[in-house]
Amino acid sequence: MQDIFNAVIFEQSFKLKTMKQTILVMETDDFFKTLQQRGIRKKQTNIEKLARMLQPNETIENFVALTRLEKTFKMMQANDEFMEALKQDIDDD
Repeated sequence: MQDIFNAVIFEQSFKLKTMKQTILVMETDDFFKTLQQRGIRKKQTNIEKLARMLQPNETIENFVALTRLEKTFKMMQANDEFMEALKQDIDDD
């Protein structure tokens, strides 16, 4: 994940809840621009729901947290594996 977004990732300190925390983030516009440049998306436009889901928390907008992106990607992979296993099971019947 870091390899794809390495050029746009940076450390940023945020006050999350009651403590200050430094996390790896990228600007939301850079995230969608990189997806388009890598051929993952045809357009560079932001997807609002996805951007909200990947932001560090509900009060910090315009940033994508790398940890949230990685968790989302792993969930998508697990779902794909589940669907493939289910399809294989159906095909075997």
